[in-house]
Amino acid sequence: MSACNRSWRLKHLSRLMKPSVQPSDQGCLEAYVGAPGILQTLAGLAPKSPLLLREDEARTIAAIASAAQQGDPVAASVVIRTAVYLSAGLTNLINTINPDRVIMGSWVAKELGVRLLEEILSLMKRQTLELPFRAVQVVLSDMSRNPVSLGTATLVLEEYLAKNDRRPHTERQQPAVAKNGSEAEKTLSRAKPIRSRR
Repeated sequence: MSACNRSWRLKHLSRLMKPSVQPSDQGCLEAYVGAPGILQTLAGLAPKSPLLLREDEARTIAAIASAAQQGDPVAASVVIRTAVYLSAGLTNLINTINPDRVIMGSWVAKELGVRLLEEILSLMKRQTLELPFRAVQVVLSDMSRNPVSLGTATLVLEEYLAKNDRRPHTERQQPAVAKNGSEAEKTLSRAKPIRSRR
């Protein structure tokens, strides 16, 4: 979230290059730090690792997270390598648009959790400009549901309500006042005077 109250979605960065990523995906941040990219990182570091379950991304990420917490060197290397890629992306984002907060909301970030965040912040402290780094908060999302789907549904709902004039009462436009006076003034001008009885 930036200081002008806008959200940004970061996806592509030209500086990222990884041999195991397809040429068409070079520079695509998601290809490096998403679940498939993390599995590729693990396969590159230890192709025969028992942590690697090529057909099950969720179990592999969970196994990496658990092993990293227990001090497994291969799992720790995967987390650090992922943090290197992600910190490069976040550094570009923070130096460019100076956001107030960066929220990491994927299920992968939730699995890798605090360990990944600690590595990212350590790298960003050296890579990011001082003032933007001091101004930004990088946090893990506490949302239990998919924030991307929820945000998309919210935008569709807002558009529907706006088109059908079902916005909250406070957001509706006030009725226009007639050029020759308000409706109340017109009604009063047409009303017959009432004479008091004595």
